[in-house]
Amino acid sequence: MKKFEQLLNQSLSTERKDAFLYPFPQSFLYYDIKINLNTTSFMVNGKQVIKLRLLYQPIVKNCILGGGDQPANGACYIIHQNGQKEIYSVIPEKLEAIHDFFKHYCPGAIQTFARMDKKSMDWQAHSMVSYYQKQRTNPTSFYSELHEKIIIGIESFVSKTNGKGINVIDGGCGDGKLLKMIESRWINNLTVPVKLVGFDFNPDNITDCLNNYYGKCNFLPGDLLKLDEVIAKAKALKWLNPDWPSVLILSGSLTRLVLKDGFQAGYVLMKAAISEVDYLIGGGVGEPLITSGMAKRLGYQENLSHPAADGHNFFAYQILPVAEIEKTKLAKLRRNNFLDLSLSPHPGNMLLTMQPYLREHTTIDLSFVPLTDKLIRTLNSIVSKNPSLKLIFWHPDEAAVKQFLKIFFLQAEVSVKIVSQDATLISSRRFFTQLQAREENDTEEELINDFIVEYASEQISSSHSDFKTTQLKGLQQAIANTRKRNIKIETSDDDQAILIIKPEDMEQFKHHLHQYIVSLERTFYSGDLSQLPMLVYWYKHGFSFRYPADYDIKIEPVGWLTDEIKIYSHLASKHANIFTTSAMKMLAHWAIHTKTKPHTPERSDAMTLLESFWPTNGLSIAPQAMAMGS
Repeated sequence: MKKFEQLLNQSLSTERKDAFLYPFPQSFLYYDIKINLNTTSFMVNGKQVIKLRLLYQPIVKNCILGGGDQPANGACYIIHQNGQKEIYSVIPEKLEAIHDFFKHYCPGAIQTFARMDKKSMDWQAHSMVSYYQKQRTNPTSFYSELHEKIIIGIESFVSKTNGKGINVIDGGCGDGKLLKMIESRWINNLTVPVKLVGFDFNPDNITDCLNNYYGKCNFLPGDLLKLDEVIAKAKALKWLNPDWPSVLILSGSLTRLVLKDGFQAGYVLMKAAISEVDYLIGGGVGEPLITSGMAKRLGYQENLSHPAADGHNFFAYQILPVAEIEKTKLAKLRRNNFLDLSLSPHPGNMLLTMQPYLREHTTIDLSFVPLTDKLIRTLNSIVSKNPSLKLIFWHPDEAAVKQFLKIFFLQAEVSVKIVSQDATLISSRRFFTQLQAREENDTEEELINDFIVEYASEQISSSHSDFKTTQLKGLQQAIANTRKRNIKIETSDDDQAILIIKPEDMEQFKHHLHQYIVSLERTFYSGDLSQLPMLVYWYKHGFSFRYPADYDIKIEPVGWLTDEIKIYSHLASKHANIFTTSAMKMLAHWAIHTKTKPHTPERSDAMTLLESFWPTNGLSIAPQAMAMGS
């Protein structure tokens, strides 16, 4: 934190008074850091800080011929212990270093801000909590108006039931007021039967719902994140008719006031689709965590027949027939060779349906779906028949991402990410693409490189796992050989060794470090595989360094790409019982893919070397790696 504190104090420009109305764009990221006063002293302008927020917009590419790119933009909102609040622009030259620190200290607290209209105020005015607090001065009026819109919407759904009854489920029913209002209006007026069920996470609310109530509504405690279980229980109690269409009301419950983020919202909506909920309707204080793009991937579309309902963040969606969903996905697959199953409630079934239409190098996006045993079996079967497939799996669950990587990386070309930004679900695709293109520290590459090191260790049954300590010893040995006393090593918060070195000393240091790497390679070629994991660790991670008085940490590669490719070729040739030919070719392709740029002499030379070791018309090997190296 001290380095962060020093850098931040050097990076703040003049204080802002514009409340971010301009020049910030319609969408940007914000990062929150809370300072623990009991453990951390963090001073800005000589005053203790309790909260920091960075508002960050990456470079926006200008696609117009002759136009320049819009540079990255940043501002910092600071709340001091004494209650004082300050807003500063961040000096452009310092922005990326500041951005890196914010990402490091709040990887799970990154959110997307999107202006809802031209009259929107600054982030503080549209903060969900503060907005809610302002609305609470008259919450009855707000929700009465919203409930009227919801009732009108449900009545329009009833008109489509063709004489069937309808199930109405209120998720997060509170005191049950809405369902009881529906009951009082419909009990003698509807031409079709209706079943009314409400559930709420707070058991006290359910007690209030049932207090002195003897009507036809049924209430039970239930968690929105376990929506499928709640609906199944209601059906078992015969409170819902499985033959009738169902409406799920999400009045205020699909917002950040109730759910942690958009990922939880996507999970709830997947549960709704799995439970065959026909209609989604709701709104509430704060922006709902649902967009038309999310709904489409889940198998829903906007209910265009619903009467206009501006305000109250109102939404209404209806489920699409399975045949129509399949038709849409098949058309995109045939057109773009891309099968989008992200957020799909039934990815395994859809995979089997689309299997006959998969071609060479088809891309399948399985992001955000649960990695179930059934899905793994189905995907394994499909990949074994078509190893040229490219698989995408981005997910907020780190364990799921690592499991996917471990199962499929050496079978097919894989793109994985542990995502902490729900912009992947909520923001526009264009905005999200810009964000991803700006990231310099690619988590996908880090994940896969860590996996490769772990794979090398497991294949030789090595228990050696303290790579950072061993790396530190290698750096210290190289420093000793340079005989330069001004080269220092500091340790980061995650125990990563960081070299502090002057630019003029770098080449001499790299020469001595290379000699150390060569000694590991000699040990390997002598038949001793014990140093293989450490050697691969150096290849994949290099070493971190910064120049004195500069807090911008850089990564320096270690070893030659050709040497790494030769290592994999040697393993496939001399240790094929442990390291298969196809797996080693995949690792060689990954090295080329991450260490060279397309259409460069370096990429061409590396591919020529790889072809000499694994001729295309020689051994039968997985062709997916060719796509990775192209």
